[in-house]
Amino acid sequence: MTNTADSWGHRFHIGLLVGEVVVVLVFVAVAAFTVFSVSFPPARAVVGLPLLVFLPGYALLTVLFPSRRFQTRYGALDAFSSGIDGVERVALSLGVSLALLPMIGLALWTLSPHGFGVRVLVGVLSAEIGIGMIYGAYRRIQLPRSQRYRLPVDRWLSRLWSDGVTGGLFGATMNVVLALSVVVAVVALGYGVLVPHESETYTGVSILSDDDGELTFVNNSTATDGELTLSIENHEGRTITYTIVVVVERIGHDGQRMVVRSSEELQRLETTVEAGETRRVNHTVSPPTEEANLRLRYLVYKDGPPAIPTADNAYRTAYFWLTDTEETQRIASQDARKE
Repeated sequence: MTNTADSWGHRFHIGLLVGEVVVVLVFVAVAAFTVFSVSFPPARAVVGLPLLVFLPGYALLTVLFPSRRFQTRYGALDAFSSGIDGVERVALSLGVSLALLPMIGLALWTLSPHGFGVRVLVGVLSAEIGIGMIYGAYRRIQLPRSQRYRLPVDRWLSRLWSDGVTGGLFGATMNVVLALSVVVAVVALGYGVLVPHESETYTGVSILSDDDGELTFVNNSTATDGELTLSIENHEGRTITYTIVVVVERIGHDGQRMVVRSSEELQRLETTVEAGETRRVNHTVSPPTEEANLRLRYLVYKDGPPAIPTADNAYRTAYFWLTDTEETQRIASQDARKE
């Protein structure tokens, strides 16, 4: 009878452990799908916060510390146990996750050909969590049941049930209110951390060129026919399809200020950039260079360009000078002082 009870107890514990792993993996899959596919910021914040600041550390700790701190036969905690208890595990999970994020970001920025973006970061974190949870479960299964760490779901349910029965309606209501308060606090924190405020949303635009195999910013200088790269950083909090109108401007000076005497459209570019991502658009321009005081300007629109694109109605602009004369340098220096 005792052997049968032990066998069922062992299976029950293993089932809880495997269930924990399955729940975490399903949550990671749902969170990744939400971050990649859902444009509703609060939903992305709710699932993104645990994915960033808790689960990476929790998964790593299940590998490093598969055992829990257990009690001696006198009822005291074993001070020499290599395991950690629930409170320590939660605190360390938060701390380790926050420590892992900058290291992962630095590694992605240095080594990844795709750069550092939301999709790449979520993919790496999802892989780390999945591998950590599975290997951590394997390590925990190898330990004796009395030392094995697991979420005390049965104890939580028993405590909730006993409080509800013995404490009456008031006790059960207070437990529910406390649980809802924790959920609301987590949602509020996630929204505040992960959802950019309206004043913080922006699109970064820069013009790059190849300099001996390395992309560098284009400065005001004489341009020749060749390939340029337009870099667009999307910090708007949603996926945006940008339209870029490339124009060449003929610049003059009326004695007091710089004026655009005429503008000619050369080409249009279009690219879709995910929230938090950077897209580089390679293109070739062939502007006229036989005239003086020419400037190549990129007019960036995020909701489609109007019938007559101008610098005044563009969402973002970037430019560089095509000609390099004394008059051009004088106009450019005056323009720079104005900006």
